[in-house]
Amino acid sequence: MKKCIKKITLLLIAFAFFNCSSSTDDQPIDTTDDYIPLPTSPVEIDLSKIPYQKLSDYKLFEDNLAEMKPSIGVHPYTLSSQLFTDYASKSRWVWMPNNTKATFTEAKDILQFPEKTVLVKTFYYDRAGNESTKRILETRIMIKKGTLASGEGDWIFANYIWNDEQTEAYLDNNGRNVDITFTNEYNNTYTTTYRIPSETECMICHKDNEKAIPIGPKLANMNLSFSYKNGTQNQIDYWIANDLIATENLNRNIEYVIDWKNPNLALKDRMRSYLEINCAHCHAESKHCDYRPIRLGYYETTSEENMGVCVTPQDNIDSSLTAIITPQNIGRSVMHYRLSTTDDSYKMPLLGRSIVDEEAVALLEEYIASLIQPCN
Repeated sequence: MKKCIKKITLLLIAFAFFNCSSSTDDQPIDTTDDYIPLPTSPVEIDLSKIPYQKLSDYKLFEDNLAEMKPSIGVHPYTLSSQLFTDYASKSRWVWMPNNTKATFTEAKDILQFPEKTVLVKTFYYDRAGNESTKRILETRIMIKKGTLASGEGDWIFANYIWNDEQTEAYLDNNGRNVDITFTNEYNNTYTTTYRIPSETECMICHKDNEKAIPIGPKLANMNLSFSYKNGTQNQIDYWIANDLIATENLNRNIEYVIDWKNPNLALKDRMRSYLEINCAHCHAESKHCDYRPIRLGYYETTSEENMGVCVTPQDNIDSSLTAIITPQNIGRSVMHYRLSTTDDSYKMPLLGRSIVDEEAVALLEEYIASLIQPCN
């Protein structure tokens, strides 16, 4: 009897095991035929062939080039404060090779990018011409060639000028003047000659010890929210989440550049932020205007002397201009004169504008009026 019960028990266990093992719910799924690889970026950078002749050759954007929809692996970004270029709007993107990241060194320095990194900046007007239609003028590209670790750190300049049909942009590093009428964000209409810079002109601003470098992509310029296609997120958080920046040695506890156009922020910090993005790339050590007695980077202008307050100018532009910034006197301030003129012999910044940045001049006037201590 016991043997019979034992046999029946074994049969039931076997039956149960067979049913369980044949259940479709518990079977491991064979995904060999259903495997879908992660999408890869179509961007390919052949350093022996760059710069390419057409913007579309980089495959940075999807088919309708004018829509500027980035391809896989191409990430948009922006800066806390914008460089003034005759009120042109700008869109920025970055592409880095797969499994590479940018690294942080110091707050005042640009991020260190891997070889073949592509930085893209497009200049356009939302309301151009009598019909107030969008017009894209140029796309500037910088491509990293070499690595600082190996003693090389050169970036390649490639400027692309858009055709009238807005279907393609073609390589032109010789520079060009473009006559344009546009309406800016303040609803003011201008007619001017917009300057697309030559490679030589680009080098005036984009250099450090005679090597080409970017200007904008510093961690200090990127601590703000950005509207991505999947929602709004802090840019630095986005770069970390998408493996665009290494977290080792990443110091987020720094003083960040602010939006100088925000009237609710501290006046001096707004002035420092304007100077950082518009002037510091020349007025710093090893840069184009390093012989001048001012240093206009965001971290240098904590000192009013570095900013030029009560500093005697080197140029004898006019005997009435007694200091680079004269407290409570715009008529005696060289900086105010240079920002207010369009004379190529005296204007500042040297390049990138043919008209006056009215809002920046107003900010400078407010800052000068706030300075109480007179010069000795």
